[in-house]
Amino acid sequence: MSQAHTRSLRDGALGLISWPTRHIRWKIVLPYAFLTAVLAAAGSYLATDLVTGNLTERFNNQLAEAGRVAADAVVQEERDHLESLRAVAFTDGVAEATAVGDETTLARLVEPIAANRAVERLEVLDAQGRRIETMQLTDSATLAYEPIDAADTPAVWPLVQAVLAGETDQFGDKHAQVVQTAQGFVFYTAGPIIQNDQVVGVVMIGTSLESLVREIKPQALADITFYDFAGNPIASTFAVADGTSVEEANLDVYGEVLDDSIQGTVVREERTLFGRGYDLLYGLEQQKLAVQS
Repeated sequence: MSQAHTRSLRDGALGLISWPTRHIRWKIVLPYAFLTAVLAAAGSYLATDLVTGNLTERFNNQLAEAGRVAADAVVQEERDHLESLRAVAFTDGVAEATAVGDETTLARLVEPIAANRAVERLEVLDAQGRRIETMQLTDSATLAYEPIDAADTPAVWPLVQAVLAGETDQFGDKHAQVVQTAQGFVFYTAGPIIQNDQVVGVVMIGTSLESLVREIKPQALADITFYDFAGNPIASTFAVADGTSVEEANLDVYGEVLDDSIQGTVVREERTLFGRGYDLLYGLEQQKLAVQS
């Protein structure tokens, strides 16, 4: 290629580049076009950042709200237990029947109360913590009840011992606890039956944790898991296949998460469960159990 031809191509390229500057209209339009491009890029960035930030904030708020709803649902369940407990304990004839261990009279007096409130589990114990009358809901549609025939010893449960000992706290003489029974974990609320200022028995109203998590899930719009204080899951709405271990399901809680929860800190964690990513919140529910949502 000759030098003249090379020079011609270079001059042509320079001329093409400098061509807009030789026309007044391009001198006016180009700065505005450049400014428009810059503003469009900046606007796109800000809009994307704003939308992403709003979505993240909404998700965080929804996760926090799910945790609050789960905690409030447990509190509401305890309040419902207390209403049923008081209805039984203050019914005329219950204290007298409990004091003498009259099963027939107790059944006649407390079964209508249990059915009216759809109580899942109801137990009346004597002054030694032995079962006198027990009822367990077997059909919620017909409100059919059967006796609890599990081989438990309620007298050794801490909440029963506290009621029989007349212990009180800032909430009164009622006590609540998650108890491991022969039929699984049950959330119980217990209170005294009083006759002539003496504790003659105990009323216990209970809901199984499996039932409780199923009730909470549609309220919280999240999956719920309850843990013991060793970090082991004891009830969950996650669909875990039969025979799957805790390690395989990856539902166990690590020590540092559990320690922070017990100290009153709400802990957030990202974890993969069953091949899907989840954001988890851990918190302590009134010193009874850990709740994950």
